[in-house]
Amino acid sequence: MNFKRNGLIYRSYNASTKDKEFINELAADLKVKQYISNIKKKNHITNSIFGTPFLVSDSETLEDIGYVFFYEPYLDTVDLVYAIHPDYRMMHYGTRMVDGASDFVLNKEDSIDMVTLVIHPSNEASIATALSSGFERVGNIRYERGRKR
Repeated sequence: MNFKRNGLIYRSYNASTKDKEFINELAADLKVKQYISNIKKKNHITNSIFGTPFLVSDSETLEDIGYVFFYEPYLDTVDLVYAIHPDYRMMHYGTRMVDGASDFVLNKEDSIDMVTLVIHPSNEASIATALSSGFERVGNIRYERGRKR
C-alpha cells in the first residue's frame, strides 16, 4: 500500500537492501534511539495496522526522508510513530509527514476516531511538530488529533 499526502510519498517497507540500510541509519541516530527505542525491532512492528511500516520520501526528489508506522492500541485509536533522517530535520518535513499520515488514517478507516502521539517532554521539536499538525496536548506526554466532523 502506498499513498501521497502533502508532497510526500508513503510507501510500504519492502525489506530491500536500500530500505534496510535506511532503517539502520535511522536506528543508529542518537536522537532516534533516545525517543524511539523500538524502531529497529525486526525492522517492523508486528501489530502495525495496514500491514507494514512506511518509508516516506519527498515526491519531488524521491529521497527517503523518514519512517512512519501506525500502531493500534485500541479499536478506535491509532498511535503514530515517526522518525526523520538527520539530513532532513529542521526542514518542515516532520509537520508535513505527521499531518499527512494522520489525515490518511482518519480518512481511510471509519472506525478510527483518534490519532495519538506519545512525545517525551524534552523532545521540543516533536512537540512543535504535533502542535503544528493539529494535535492537542492532553497530558504530559500525550497529544491527540481527532476526526473532523
